[in-house]
Amino acid sequence: VRQGYQVQVYDEFVIRGNTAVLRCQVPSIVRDYVIVTTWEREDGVTIVSNVAN
Repeated sequence: VRQGYQVQVYDEFVIRGNTAVLRCQVPSIVRDYVIVTTWEREDGVTIVSNVAN
């Protein structure tokens, strides 16, 4: 069965100068099969995960 899904990242509040941790929310139906390897920002910057190594 093929079923579409969307991965979400929710906004976090952080005070300037501190570190924010953003978590990728993957639906439970596919969580066991998905590994997040990169993040792409709206400005075109790509961030590569340590998991990809």
